[in-house]
Amino acid sequence: MTVLLREHEARDTSMGGRLFPAVDVSSLVAFRILFGSLLAWEIVRDCRNGVVTSRYLIPIVRFPYHGFEWVPALPREYVSAYMAALCAIAVMVAVGFCYRASATLLFVGFCHLLLIDKAFYLNHEYLICLIAFLMIFAPSSRAYSIDAIMAKSKSRAVSLVPCWSLWMLRVQIALVYIFAGLAKLNPDWLHGQPMRMWFAPEPSSSPDFWLDGRLWPPILTYGGLLLDLCIVPLLLWKRTRWLAFGLAVVFHLTNAFLFRIGVFPWMMIAATTLFLPPDWPRQLVRRLGLRRVAAAAVGPPPVSAYPNKWVASLMIFYCLVQVVLPLRHLLYPGNVDWTEEGSRFAWRLMLRDKQGWMRFIVETPHGDRQEVSSGRFLTRKQEDALIKDPEIARQFCHVLREDYRRTHGGDASVRVLTSVSLNGRKGQLLINPVVDLSAEPWSIRPARWIIPLLD
Repeated sequence: MTVLLREHEARDTSMGGRLFPAVDVSSLVAFRILFGSLLAWEIVRDCRNGVVTSRYLIPIVRFPYHGFEWVPALPREYVSAYMAALCAIAVMVAVGFCYRASATLLFVGFCHLLLIDKAFYLNHEYLICLIAFLMIFAPSSRAYSIDAIMAKSKSRAVSLVPCWSLWMLRVQIALVYIFAGLAKLNPDWLHGQPMRMWFAPEPSSSPDFWLDGRLWPPILTYGGLLLDLCIVPLLLWKRTRWLAFGLAVVFHLTNAFLFRIGVFPWMMIAATTLFLPPDWPRQLVRRLGLRRVAAAAVGPPPVSAYPNKWVASLMIFYCLVQVVLPLRHLLYPGNVDWTEEGSRFAWRLMLRDKQGWMRFIVETPHGDRQEVSSGRFLTRKQEDALIKDPEIARQFCHVLREDYRRTHGGDASVRVLTSVSLNGRKGQLLINPVVDLSAEPWSIRPARWIIPLLD
């Protein structure tokens, strides 16, 4: 493989060869297998744990993203078939069968699930969508795939790919680490919150070393901060690459043990392998004595190292969006963990804990007032989202107004009484109780009805 790569580099002395040299496809292949397998496992796990039922079968109210109200909810009678099909598509990606089509369908399918209801937003589902999008363009099915087996008989199998296809995925994962680290540079995190809250011992519980409230908060607070900020440079430097990878594995395994965050730790471990040498899987199987397997997919090098001009333009635009999007919260006043304005899609991971209550008061023009329970319309998860995100509370007020119009045939206003605590603070007003939220439209500008956090 090394000889083949050197011959290709010697043959291609153009600017394209210098900017986009060919690299071993093995690391992309390994990630394709891990990515597809993890998604299939996650779908099966969600179905067995009731996550699919609580998210797509029980809710009667949805909170769509602005501009994506047209995204349809899953028909209840087809939810099981939809998830089974998505699981099958993930397996197709893992084995590299009809790869471009299956990667595209995987991207569309997970984007659909993400956009149905913002109350169920999870960072790792957003990351899945982004990686699935990039995998459409990464030629990771050129070896060790069903597509490669079928193409081999036609002499089209290749084991070298332009390095830009690998670096796009590396950039995406690097941005997750970097922005997660920068987000931790805030007073709450540096003072150990919300970790101290989450690991506070129960008064009646016996001490447990592995869940000691004094042991884990400082380790996770400062260890997580340093790892997020330093891991990318350490992975890029050859001398510290394997040490950094080992630290990342330990960190993510710790998160998987301590927190119930689904597939995210395993996804990040798989993604971090992309920073290892491109031929690490081939070298591994050689050291295991499987030389025939290591050489099985070797084929002729690519004809051109240049990316398609449209692909190149799309990737440049993509990178700009991924850099700008997590910074948009800087355009809003106040504490972003309180207002939540610009908090989504910004890799602000595990930074806040919000507790409290909300009461919704429906008032008619005649002065009649009635408190409406959100539990009549929402699941427990959606009710938690109301407390965390004022924008979802605004949307729910619109739902209550429309429900009153439909059931009583008249107009009404909806006001919210709140008491919310951020990271252990004393409960405070989050929403101005005088404002009729059912009359407030969505706006990209700062919400005037959110009461600033009193530190």
